[in-house]
Amino acid sequence: MVRSTVLIGFVLCLLPSAAMAGQATTQFTVGIAIGKPSKHAKTYTWGAAAVSVKKAGYRKPKRIALSGSVYWFEADRDGSTFRIAVSIASGEIVEVIPA
Repeated sequence: MVRSTVLIGFVLCLLPSAAMAGQATTQFTVGIAIGKPSKHAKTYTWGAAAVSVKKAGYRKPKRIALSGSVYWFEADRDGSTFRIAVSIASGEIVEVIPA
């Protein structure tokens, strides 16, 4: 008997009911943390940076130098050679110079 009363009460709580505007409010926060926070900033590898250069339409990217926060490549496009700087942090091309 007690079980059926609890079950009926639970089912009644799940039934939809109409609410007028301004009568029903809800607020919740969701968060998740798995593992320890990283102490190192996200960085792109030479290979990932070369993919960015290729996706921009340049051919045969060659590693030239690592300078501060950018990788430098030399690559061909439309019959010309360019020097291309790719951000280590974002993988985006930040500078293009005709070689």
